[in-house]
Amino acid sequence: MTSYDYDAPLSEAGDTTWKYQLLRDVISNYSKVDTVPANTTKQHIGPVGMIEQPGGNLIQLMEMAAEFGQQFIVKSQFPLPMEQMGQNHGIVVYQTVLPDSISLPADIDIELYGDRVYVFTEAWDVQISSRNRPYKTFTVSNRVLFILVEDNGHSNTGHVRYSYKYYQKGIIGNVTANGQILTDWTAFLLSNLLPRDPYESGSVYPGMLEKFLQTKKSGTNEDIVTN
Repeated sequence: MTSYDYDAPLSEAGDTTWKYQLLRDVISNYSKVDTVPANTTKQHIGPVGMIEQPGGNLIQLMEMAAEFGQQFIVKSQFPLPMEQMGQNHGIVVYQTVLPDSISLPADIDIELYGDRVYVFTEAWDVQISSRNRPYKTFTVSNRVLFILVEDNGHSNTGHVRYSYKYYQKGIIGNVTANGQILTDWTAFLLSNLLPRDPYESGSVYPGMLEKFLQTKKSGTNEDIVTN
């Protein structure tokens, strides 16, 4: 069985690892083991260029969400987890405005998030952190605050079994600027928003990228196309 656990005996490609060999050696002391097929040869694809999806510009997507209305936008006093907004996975952009009482640059602290967070700090510079890395404070120089959160998949093991809070996605808890709790949030639910308009080249904003990759199935002339 392959696994997203990169310390598993078999890799995601189905190759055996050193751990598999150790387990096999132990089992061989008590039972007959079959010959293990050699690991497959992998294609060297090289660099893969990415292109922006039509309408995949982040600003365009937020404008489209605003145009389509309540299905893609949620307003709340405090930021809500994805699940409370009807989205169980994907990407949400949280937006608020820092009040004049907060001096700039400001230190932004997020109580908890799941799982990867992008805080746009000045213009479209970004600071990134994730749940499984040490907590960090973000420093911003603009009053309009954008926080993009993406989930990295759900888990039903470990501490999440004992606390639903740690199972949720998006922002969980309060966000503060220089210690002051921020309110009046707008959340843009982007994952279910399909691109609509052709992408206009020359954009300097973050966006969603994709690449169609065509290759040959090993040992055949059969094409494999992935996105």
